[in-house]
This record gives sequence, C-alpha cells and structure tokens, in this order.
Amino acid sequence: MPDRRRFGRTPDTICMLVVLALSGAALTVSGKVPPSVLELVPLPLALFWSGTFTAAAGVSLVGVLWRDHLTGWSIELSGRIALACTSLAYTTALIGSASNWGAIIVIGVIFGIGSSSVWRVYQLVRRYGQFKADVLAYKSLSRQGGRG
Repeated sequence: MPDRRRFGRTPDTICMLVVLALSGAALTVSGKVPPSVLELVPLPLALFWSGTFTAAAGVSLVGVLWRDHLTGWSIELSGRIALACTSLAYTTALIGSASNWGAIIVIGVIFGIGSSSVWRVYQLVRRYGQFKADVLAYKSLSRQGGRG
C-alpha cells in the first residue's frame, strides 16, 4: 500500500526509532536516566519511564517494519501511543530544567518525536476507519452479488 511506504517507512522514521530504542535500552539497562527526569520523579519511576520510552520506540519500529499492513498498523499504533505520551512527558521535564538556550534543540527534537507520534496515531486511526468502511462495503457488495 502506497500510504504505508509514504508515511511509515521513511528513512528518518526508521533511523530515529532505532536510535531511540538503542539509546533508551542503554540508559534503562545501565540504570541511568536523564537528570531532568530525576528532578521530577524518584529513580524507580524514572526507570519505568525509561523502559516505557524504550519499549514504545521498539514496538513502533517493529510495527513500521512488519510485512502485513494491518498487523503492522496495529503494532505501530500501540507503540506510537506510548511513544507520544513518554516523549511529551520528557519534553515537559526538559522545559522545566532548561538552563540555557542551547537546550531548545534537544527540547525541539523530543517534542518533534512526541508530536509526530500523535500525528501518526491520528493517521493510523483514520486508516483503520477507511479500512473498516472498505471491508463493510465489500461485504455488502458480496451479499448483493450472491443473491442475484
């Protein structure tokens, strides 16, 4: 389906999800979390956030690369919802701890990941609606054709 190639499997999407999953895994396994997150929550909750962020990026990547479109959309949707939430929460933490204008680059990148994930969730939900309407229309035509 051209929609999937055009919106889901772009090189920047795949690279960003790989980097997020790998760097998040390294942080989570090492027990390190960004200081901006630790300023807001205790270490166990920060590690939970880090693990969720990592898993969300990994699940989104698996969904993007999955061969079957419908299954891939479902997997990506679950990952993108979590990635949007964790990225936007991290954006809030970064804004609260920013001490100079140089932090705006990092804040912008993380906000971009979160907002693009929100947009991708919208695209996937809309695609599901179109898919459902197409299936229902096909079933309706099949029933009508069988009676004639």
